[in-house]
Amino acid sequence: MELNGEFVRQLYNDVTSRKSGAANPTKMDPRNGSHPFPGKPPCLKSFYGFFATVDESFPDYKLLMDNIVVQGNKVMAQYTISGTQKGNFMGLDSTDVKVTITGIDVFRVDKGKIVEYWDSAHQITVCKKIRNCLSRQQSENPITYLKKQPTFSA
Repeated sequence: MELNGEFVRQLYNDVTSRKSGAANPTKMDPRNGSHPFPGKPPCLKSFYGFFATVDESFPDYKLLMDNIVVQGNKVMAQYTISGTQKGNFMGLDSTDVKVTITGIDVFRVDKGKIVEYWDSAHQITVCKKIRNCLSRQQSENPITYLKKQPTFSA
């Protein structure tokens, strides 16, 4: 059981190391099932894709592992990401605002491979903070800020 927790901890170390090729396909079972939101890629591609987006949008980000709980072959990882938005994030222009993203991932591990994955990151709260900052920028300096604000549909 402890090995499963260390395995998942190493997965986060790999993805946040910012090394080329950090996405290690040997950690994924080809039959891997994931349970992300609709429209997200299957498997751990969404896990690696999320951190690639974070790295591009918040290049100074720090990942804090708040909690790792192991129960049998399931591992729950609770984390906090903090960084300064320097790039586009979910369609929202750079604002140089500091943000915090919290999330929980659950992995099912079998024979040293991820066979199932669930995720929940609280990006909507971050998007609201960024949109508020963009709105303030626009109202404070409407002449230099002429870009159309992104829209979200429910």
